[in-house]
Amino acid sequence: MYQLTKNTPLLSKKAVLTVAANKKQLMSIICNDIVKDASFCCRHTSTNKLVITGSSNVTTEIHRGVVIARPDFATSHEKADNIIVQQAVMCAKEKSNTIVVVADDTDVFVLLLYHYMKESLTSPMFMSSPVQRRSLIDIKGTVQIHQSIIPDLPAAHALSGCDTVATYFGIGKGTVLKNLIAAPNSLSQLGCLNAQLADVIDQSTQFIGACYGNRIKEKTMSDIRYRIWATKFGNGTTTAPKIQTLPPSTEAFVENVKRAHLQTCIWRAATSFDPPPIDPREYGYVRDEPSKTLLPTTVPDGVTLASGDIMTLIKCN
Repeated sequence: MYQLTKNTPLLSKKAVLTVAANKKQLMSIICNDIVKDASFCCRHTSTNKLVITGSSNVTTEIHRGVVIARPDFATSHEKADNIIVQQAVMCAKEKSNTIVVVADDTDVFVLLLYHYMKESLTSPMFMSSPVQRRSLIDIKGTVQIHQSIIPDLPAAHALSGCDTVATYFGIGKGTVLKNLIAAPNSLSQLGCLNAQLADVIDQSTQFIGACYGNRIKEKTMSDIRYRIWATKFGNGTTTAPKIQTLPPSTEAFVENVKRAHLQTCIWRAATSFDPPPIDPREYGYVRDEPSKTLLPTTVPDGVTLASGDIMTLIKCN
């Protein structure tokens, strides 16, 4: 047990919040204190409603100092991003008033655009940053301008890198958007529960390959990797390109696509009360028993990092 004394230094915020159990306990303390603070509830909920989503699936609503359970808001989504968008859409459906979502997160922005269009909403909706003097984003106006790419926007965002999916060196979101605008519906299978994984991998390969400038349409990511290496090394240069500038191998790429597919499936279901029943262990994760967590799979078991001929050439010094 860690006992505090008068001279015991407090742990840093980073050290505390990197432990999942600590984060869960902290959120529970904050939610319970808000609900039990009668003075706070009366002072801050006289005109607005405060909805608190804690560890329980059933949310709590506070209005004019009255605390009630809202089982109709119950959700088993784990990420706050999904819950924020879910409740924003519910509010927009109930009332035609202007909805302002206070958040400073790209995932929330992408999900608001996608579900605003998917639900055919018409009421004004804005996204406001908690940081002062930052621009107010018009969700309705953005949807009207970019209707052609919004259906595939969550898939493109997940595939090119998000909280749960690795990014590709040198491939920024600007490059991703350019390719999505040039080829709308090019990721229609990613995030669809009924899609065949082979089709998802094929679409993802062509899309990320295009981001790397692959115009020959190689079939696998390893082929694209080799083609780009040969192009960079065959232009009279005597130095091989840096390894991080090349696309991943097919085996590593497929595991990343699985994670992007899983994440997009969950994002597409953000307005549902429950996420889709998908086993993450079938989509690029392995369960680590000692820590009771899910770890990303780099390459499947049995896949060598290089061919035997190459491995025999590698040695120290």
